[in-house]
Amino acid sequence: MESIHHAFSRLIKGTQEMGQALTGLFDVGPADQAGGQAQIQAQLVGPVGLAQMARQSADLGVEPWLLFVASLSLSLAWLNLLPIPVLDGGQAVLLGVEAAIGKTWVDRIRPLLHRVGVFLLLGLMAWAIYNDATRWMSGAVLPR
Repeated sequence: MESIHHAFSRLIKGTQEMGQALTGLFDVGPADQAGGQAQIQAQLVGPVGLAQMARQSADLGVEPWLLFVASLSLSLAWLNLLPIPVLDGGQAVLLGVEAAIGKTWVDRIRPLLHRVGVFLLLGLMAWAIYNDATRWMSGAVLPR
């Protein structure tokens, strides 16, 4: 019975720590607003950066690695909610516009919006890979 209590205590503590970490990601104060672009670029990682971060967290043990995987999953969920047409958030926006304006108008423009959405996602991925490459070539430390 004591082990179950300990497991739930760890679950609650881990959830609180994850919440604090995620809240810190979105904490934008006056000092952060001035260097917002540089801060976003410094935090954006692509597949190479994610692999390095996964390795670093795995080196620390199972619990840090699981926390990394959980935060990665939450980050992808938030990314999926962006109002880019090919993502779920974009589909929700298109459904709202469709309900407000009319289906025929949205059906005519939907293919163009999807192309723009794919272009935006490819641009974001290219930017992330470029950041990874420049960090790797300069030997810079990954964001924490």
